[in-house]
Amino acid sequence: MANDYITKAYLDLRFDEFEEKMDGKFTQLKSDIFDKLDEKAGTQTRNEEENAAHEMSHERVSDNLDNLDKRVTVLEKGN
Repeated sequence: MANDYITKAYLDLRFDEFEEKMDGKFTQLKSDIFDKLDEKAGTQTRNEEENAAHEMSHERVSDNLDNLDKRVTVLEKGN
């Protein structure tokens, strides 16, 4: 054990192995993060589309009520 020296070549090899291992883990982490972001963005888009459709349905109901008021007024004037 007293004659075991750590050489630059050994350290370079170990560092390269460590770097490759960490690169793989960071690549996977990055992929996982982007997958979650894509999922959240998709959910947000769906929510916005549903909200827009919901608002349009309220506008239609409001328009129908306005038209009903006009029709009733016309009918009342006619009698």
